[in-house]
Amino acid sequence: MKILIVTTRLPFPPYKGDKLRIFNLAKYLAKRNQVKIVSIIKSKKEARYVDELSKYKIEVVPVYLPLWKRLFNIILGVFRREPLQVLWFYSKKMKIVIKKLINDSKPDVVFYCLIRGAQYFDENFSKGILNVLDLIDAISLYLYRFYNVEKKPIKRFLIFREFKRVLSYEKIAEKFDVSFLCSSFDMEYLKSNGINANFKVIYNGINESFFEIKGDVIYDPKRIAFIGNLSYFPNLDAIYFFVREILPYILEKEPDAKFYIVGKNPPLRIRMMASKNIIVTGFVEDIKYEYLKSALIVAPIRFGAGMQNKIIEAIALGVPVVTTTLSLNGLPPELKEFVFVADQPEEFATRVIEILNNPKIRFHLHEVKNVVKKVLSLDIIGQELENYLANMLRNKTKEI
Repeated sequence: MKILIVTTRLPFPPYKGDKLRIFNLAKYLAKRNQVKIVSIIKSKKEARYVDELSKYKIEVVPVYLPLWKRLFNIILGVFRREPLQVLWFYSKKMKIVIKKLINDSKPDVVFYCLIRGAQYFDENFSKGILNVLDLIDAISLYLYRFYNVEKKPIKRFLIFREFKRVLSYEKIAEKFDVSFLCSSFDMEYLKSNGINANFKVIYNGINESFFEIKGDVIYDPKRIAFIGNLSYFPNLDAIYFFVREILPYILEKEPDAKFYIVGKNPPLRIRMMASKNIIVTGFVEDIKYEYLKSALIVAPIRFGAGMQNKIIEAIALGVPVVTTTLSLNGLPPELKEFVFVADQPEEFATRVIEILNNPKIRFHLHEVKNVVKKVLSLDIIGQELENYLANMLRNKTKEI
């Protein structure tokens, strides 16, 4: 198949959730298919990553969208109905480039990423093509939950306005042959809001290399870790919530416990938390060893949507996780029984202390990685996606 992927963020380096998912799927599909990515880039420096993707047999067509144009789009957004995050990534040049690529290379499949990529779909030059939308998460669900935890009136107003815009815009999924989501919870949420699209769940996959461990890794029985993207609001909120509401309970019973905050580019507020019991690592080269060195992972997520990669990565390595009901809902049903759940601060702290004092829990989770491989191996998910696209393309060809 000839596949054109339309994305508004270059999926390299794959450090963030959506970039990681797009990179993994594109890399897998490129093994037996001709894959081309057309992507907005935010700076000319970012263009250097184009060559990195070519190593995976992925051709990239970059479209530069400067900051001033993004800001201008937002100003115009006051008078428009589209979500601000869609307008932020609008580029007239991008639309022209996509049209030319479709006309010249005649792809079998055009794979649009997120609602901000969906804005580039045009029925006039997409006939006879399998048009796919990867929503990944239900963004309106994310915003609704964000609204419910935010306290500041002005922010609440802005979040709610964007929520209403996004919920209305997500109906664009109905224009596509199929729309993918990474969790069944998000899919049911969109259906319950009257979006009658052809939905299919495609989980976030884990590379086989993630399971390869070099040498013996000794874990610290008093080490608690939060691992994630530190520019993502739900992660920052989870850290603040843990340090403010949960960690004091833990230190009262376990004064030697250490809380590690692991992630790229921690903001000043996070860096200022560093103390005897709180360690901020910043960027680390291989994230899986941060999991393995920890007694457990905490993910007290209070808002968000989709599947939390930090949770499935911890489970894949046999490391206990304590999280919230909200995060549990985004997991595949086969993995839910392996996660510890608590929603209230004292209850959450109690779960953490139980795991710190019972190393057998960690030992019993070693076999879970076999379940994860069966459910979330990138090879299995990639093959499922490839077969699904091929079957849909055959059916669409018969209809023409």
